[in-house]
Amino acid sequence: MGERLKAREAFRAAGAEAASFFRGTRWVTLPVMAVFIREQVTEPLAAASRMMGEPLSAVEPFLAVTGSGTVLLVLPALFLVLASDLPGEEAGGLFVRVRMGRRSWAAGEMLVSAAFSAAAVGFIFLVSTLLSLPFTALMTGYSHALTGYTAAFPERSGDYAASLLPEAVYQQLAPVPAAFLTALLLFLSFLFLSLLMLAFALAGRKTAGVVLAAALTAAGAVLAELKAGWMWLLPLPHAVLSLHFSGYMREPVFPPAGSVLYLGGLCLIAGAVCMHFSKTYEGGRHD
Repeated sequence: MGERLKAREAFRAAGAEAASFFRGTRWVTLPVMAVFIREQVTEPLAAASRMMGEPLSAVEPFLAVTGSGTVLLVLPALFLVLASDLPGEEAGGLFVRVRMGRRSWAAGEMLVSAAFSAAAVGFIFLVSTLLSLPFTALMTGYSHALTGYTAAFPERSGDYAASLLPEAVYQQLAPVPAAFLTALLLFLSFLFLSLLMLAFALAGRKTAGVVLAAALTAAGAVLAELKAGWMWLLPLPHAVLSLHFSGYMREPVFPPAGSVLYLGGLCLIAGAVCMHFSKTYEGGRHD
């Protein structure tokens, strides 16, 4: 008979891994994320708000996070630094795996991957929202500072701030559904990248997994910037809500529900691979 998966042991393994994270130095990546969001997102939006003389909606800075190719490349790269150390040797020793059961231990590592992904998205939302408080306000729709920016300053239609305020989104979705979809798609993209690295680590090819995840991130950011048709094969472009729509056209270029299903399927496959290699994982065997 196969080894039983025990939820209690899985959560214990996840707790041990999370504790080792806070004892380590990977959390230093979070302040770097905050500084990058300030420089590349909130500061340009603050300048646009001042030029318009009006506030932005409270959720618009978060929506702007995926509006730039630079941001789309750097933030996932910083997330890879957070998640690349899984499984930690401190929380994944042979005695721990045998006592908890390999399947339960691997499930715990996947729970940590999900927690890291959710925490990263929550952190991005929190930082982009808090840093934007001086020039945002609560409103039910999109701000005129957003929707009227290019009309008020047509000569600036191609500048950086305009790229952070994608017309393709505000013409199709209300702010709250757009923010929810952005958060969900970012979470699933981060989760897949984390599980991909975990699967390679459990197979004894940790470095190869990190390199592959980094390559997928870079290729996704480049293809998303170019709007190439091949981009939908990669996980990261699915997290960019503006790529799913084309201006005033109601029919999406790629349905957001399809992106949720695609990324969810990739996560399930990566999770199954993690469980498979957990049966033979010995720890410390990394290329």
